Amino acid sequence: MRGHLGNLLLVLGTVLGALAAANSAKASRRLPLEQDAYPGEFVARDVERDDAEEPLVAAGTELSAEIVAELRAAGHDGVDVKDPPVDHEVVATSDRAALEGRVLASPVELGEEDNEVEEGLRVTEVLLARCRAAGMETLDVVIDDERTTLATEPPTAPESLPEEERQARQEVLDEERKDRVESARVAETFTLREPVLIEAGAFLDPERVDEILAADVATVDLRIVKRFRLGGWEHRAWFLAALVAMISGVVLKRAAAYAAGGATGVAGTMTHVQVRAHMAELASKLDDLAARADGLSAHDLHAELDPLLSEDVYRIVESRTAVANKFGAGGFVAVFGPFASAERFLNRAWSAAVDGNADEARESVRLGARGIAETLAAFPGA
Repeated sequence: MRGHLGNLLLVLGTVLGALAAANSAKASRRLPLEQDAYPGEFVARDVERDDAEEPLVAAGTELSAEIVAELRAAGHDGVDVKDPPVDHEVVATSDRAALEGRVLASPVELGEEDNEVEEGLRVTEVLLARCRAAGMETLDVVIDDERTTLATEPPTAPESLPEEERQARQEVLDEERKDRVESARVAETFTLREPVLIEAGAFLDPERVDEILAADVATVDLRIVKRFRLGGWEHRAWFLAALVAMISGVVLKRAAAYAAGGATGVAGTMTHVQVRAHMAELASKLDDLAARADGLSAHDLHAELDPLLSEDVYRIVESRTAVANKFGAGGFVAVFGPFASAERFLNRAWSAAVDGNADEARESVRLGARGIAETLAAFPGA
């Protein structure tokens, strides 16, 4: 009963914790409405009216004098505002220290370069977008051995059509466009003049800052990293409750495992004596499988290996602590060093069998059997 309750608490705690943690990035702060206006402050979430579906003030609205007056008139003496108010800022590159260690919010153009597009290259929408950005309205292509042109801009249905008819027409145009693009190859080699960019999201290490300064870029748009504030985290109580639930679940599961596991201390694991006996049994099974391997298909090998890995090998791995507790770090390494190597061979055999490669599976089974035999010989007291 305690084990089942522990599992339930772990699941409940994980779900609550995940939901609460997801809200941690949306921290806001409470702003008392003591002034007539708050330039640069933005409402964090909709402020609802009591008697209407439309909000009194929508999220993202700046707290101008008019908005503050509306809020006060509706009985609000404070409002939740975004923290920070904006998520990016423009910074002059003259202040190098203000750049290093920051992240770009928008791309930075360092200059231009010539890129050659070779004849016969398959046409894609990405290539067409590059051509469009370079000012090309059409691209010379070959479709079904005939030279023609392809518009770089995707076609659009007329806005004057009724909505349903326009959508149907757009679907037809998109399908026709897809067929033409997939069949098209570049008709002749040409050169694209394209910008050299540092993409948005790039981290500004000293080398990237040097590139920006060398390109004489005056300003860059940088992300503002929001500092976490526990007081602004709406769901902090739920997260703490989730932690309590998970800790309680672990305690209950351990108590149930100890009660069920007896001398081993953990339910389902073995003592060091049982580990050795189980390993000897596994070695015998693998020797038998290796001897029969040449007469087995990949499907048969997979069927034989599946229970050995999911049951025998798994139980030994789960009981490794018993070996470490009995023989110490040196004894543990002596046993589970070769065992880990043997386990890898057996996993490789299983994968090869699944892929239908019987020869590789057979060879890996033999190597795995040899590794288990070496593990058994290395067992202290063997």
